[in-house]
Amino acid sequence: MDGNDQIFPLAFNVGDLETNEAWEWFLTRLHNIVDEVDDLVIVSDRKGNITTGLEKVFPNSFHRAYAVQLEWNMVGHYGRNKALKQYFKRAVRVYRERQFLQHME
Repeated sequence: MDGNDQIFPLAFNVGDLETNEAWEWFLTRLHNIVDEVDDLVIVSDRKGNITTGLEKVFPNSFHRAYAVQLEWNMVGHYGRNKALKQYFKRAVRVYRERQFLQHME
């Protein structure tokens, strides 16, 4: 979160392949800029080799899935339930834990 309690996208990468070596190369360069940040959260689709690279280069960071990936997983598990999807979308759009928990009740 930045000073306005908003998410600040820091880096993007375009590459040929999502290999361990490619992710480690990218994450190492990102680490050179970011260094060690308290409570660093990295959001991705959690697919492929990024998890291995994060464990190696950013071992103290938190790695979370982005909401679209979580929604796809939810649909795969529970089916296309419109009400559940609406609750989920409301919950993932808030910035405070208290608001999130209210939507999850």
